[in-house]
Amino acid sequence: MKSTILALISVLIFSSLVLVSCVSRKPPEPVTIEKTRTVKEIVKDTIYQVEADSSFYYAYVECINGKPVLREPTPQKNLPKSKAGKALHIPTAKLDGNILTVGCYQEAQRLYKQWREKYIEETQKTVGPKYIEKPLKWYQKALMWIGGIFLILSAIGLALKFKP
Repeated sequence: MKSTILALISVLIFSSLVLVSCVSRKPPEPVTIEKTRTVKEIVKDTIYQVEADSSFYYAYVECINGKPVLREPTPQKNLPKSKAGKALHIPTAKLDGNILTVGCYQEAQRLYKQWREKYIEETQKTVGPKYIEKPLKWYQKALMWIGGIFLILSAIGLALKFKP
């Protein structure tokens, strides 16, 4: 009878230990990943300024057989030679009176240019579960001390039992 009671008590203690260790834990929180994409479009502009330019043309008008004819000035004369500008060619001439002077002038220009710059910024934020350590309760600390004392006493008992 005593052996059945001891067997029953040992089965109850063993099953209670097994059942306590089989506590179902809640599943861990999933890891969340946030991806953000920021597109910035910046419109920039500038003005290019083209400076003024000019060219001129000097010529003599002579009458040959009753018709006016344009003649280039010779180097001995005091009139300057025709000259082209930076962007302008020597202008074409029109006859007006005895001397022809044609000038061509280009106003300063302002050219407007606009462009867009696109900046793409991609960020990835990973949020995982945060584990918070809880302090041990009083009975858990007591069980640790009892287990340590039991191990020390068991080691001393084994040392005394198998002492040569």
